[in-house]
Amino acid sequence: MKRAGWLGLTIAAIGLWGLYGIAFKRASDGLSAVAGQLLSTAGLLLPAVFLIGPVTRERHSTAGLFIGFISGVCGALGNFALLASLGAGGQAAIVFPLTALYPLVTVVIAVLFMRERARRTQVIGIALAILAVLMLSVDVSASYARVELKFSNALLYAFAALVAFGLAAVFQKLATNRVSAETAFATFAAGFIPPSILILFLEPVTTNLRLAPVLWAIAGGLLNGLGVLATLAAYRRGGKASVVTPLAAVYPMITVILAVVFLGEKLVAVQIAGIALALIGGVLLSRE
Repeated sequence: MKRAGWLGLTIAAIGLWGLYGIAFKRASDGLSAVAGQLLSTAGLLLPAVFLIGPVTRERHSTAGLFIGFISGVCGALGNFALLASLGAGGQAAIVFPLTALYPLVTVVIAVLFMRERARRTQVIGIALAILAVLMLSVDVSASYARVELKFSNALLYAFAALVAFGLAAVFQKLATNRVSAETAFATFAAGFIPPSILILFLEPVTTNLRLAPVLWAIAGGLLNGLGVLATLAAYRRGGKASVVTPLAAVYPMITVILAVVFLGEKLVAVQIAGIALALIGGVLLSRE
């Protein structure tokens, strides 16, 4: 029964994060990255509201709170870059498997600066991740006799999101060494607020917004937050990080299927192969 509890929560996280990708793509079709950032932040903050009570009853490490907040700042920047990538024409079926390779950044930083040793599976994951990036960067409009790499604005924004999410994961790991997972998430959500306000000053948002994209953006943020909470609940139910984390890392598979079926996105063989390598690489990189 206990196993069924954490496994069901992990599967729920996969579904929530898979839908979050589709919601963001639908939002980006009618909103600027700035508007999408503000609205998705509002959605992300909703689950954090329910943690205010438990969090305020805990004794906190000041350093842990600050590090958790910094993880949210990095997450907000990654969120903005992700929306910019989709707004620049990036396909959800490609952008989300690519950004899901963020554990690559986490592993590299942990090895270089935290004196951690990479597992053999993570080394394989790094190799597959690099190969996946190259395959997803192939210009499919070029002839196969002259294959070219093409780093479009959408891909460059996706790479920026990958780096930002990787840094956010590093700070989240450091935060959870000092505070509870619930507090780490609450401070993570709070970290989204300052960057969103700053972005708003840089580019004011028009008030003439269509309802559907607005709701999609809020839903995307909410789905993302609920996905994080589902994984935290899975850990509390006895799920091991070495199992839950890599299992949850397959969520882009849901996004890819939904993007092809419901958004009509088209993929060629080299992109499908790159997506498959990204999924496998993401799982291996997520191994604790």
